Amino acid sequence: MSARGDKPAASAIPGAGRLRANSGSARRLGWRVVSDMIMTEVSAVVASDRADDVALAFAEVLRKPLPDGLIRTELLAGRHGEWKVQTMWRDQAALDAMRAGPEPPAAPTMFRQLGAEPVLRIYHIRGQHAAPS
Repeated sequence: MSARGDKPAASAIPGAGRLRANSGSARRLGWRVVSDMIMTEVSAVVASDRADDVALAFAEVLRKPLPDGLIRTELLAGRHGEWKVQTMWRDQAALDAMRAGPEPPAAPTMFRQLGAEPVLRIYHIRGQHAAPS
C-alpha cells in the first residue's frame, strides 16, 4: 500500500476477538486488550547522503501543531538506510480526520522531501503492556 492515502484492504485482523477486552486471560498474560487505538507505520529507505537530514526533518515536523488524537510518534532508524515513523492514534476516527485535513500526512511528506518513496502500513492495536515504573 502506498502512503498517498490509499485505504487499506478490508481484512480480518489476526488475533481479534480471541481474548475479551481486559479479561482474566489477558491479565494473566501481563497485557491489556485495546480495541480502538491505531498505529501507523510509514517507512522508507533514505539515501546515505541524506541520513543526517532525517532526524532534523522529523524535529521540524514536531515543531508544527500535532493533529488531534495523536498519542505518540517515534522515529526509528534501521540498517541500510531504512527509517520508520510509527505513530499511535486514539482511534480510526482521529486517523481519518488527519488524513482528510488540508495538509498532507506529515511522515510521507517528510520522506518524499528527503528523496525517498514512503510505504504506509496501518495496524489495529490489540494488546498493550508497559513495564511498571
